Amino acid sequence: MGRITRHVGDFGPLAKMSFVVKDSEGAVVNLTSYTVNVIVSKTTAFYFSGECDLDDAVNGLCSYTPTDGQIDATGDYDIQLKITKSTTDLVYVNAGILTVKTPLPES
Repeated sequence: MGRITRHVGDFGPLAKMSFVVKDSEGAVVNLTSYTVNVIVSKTTAFYFSGECDLDDAVNGLCSYTPTDGQIDATGDYDIQLKITKSTTDLVYVNAGILTVKTPLPES
């Protein structure tokens, strides 16, 4: 799914991260009746997580909007989506890399 770049301190609608969920053959997954959570971490160190919005569930489109204070350290982080429908239907999908950079000086 690629690389998403944000800056320390980014949050709200302009920092939204969007994802299209596909199966192993590249077909879009219908997310109707599913819950999708984003998990962002470095190898074993947790960074942040939260529930995604299903923007267009039939076409596999979901997104996560970071809250104030979540994006607070530079680095590269793994993004994983946890997709659940019930206690018997659970899958983790690797969704790319989040690169967090320091904002450029303003003056």
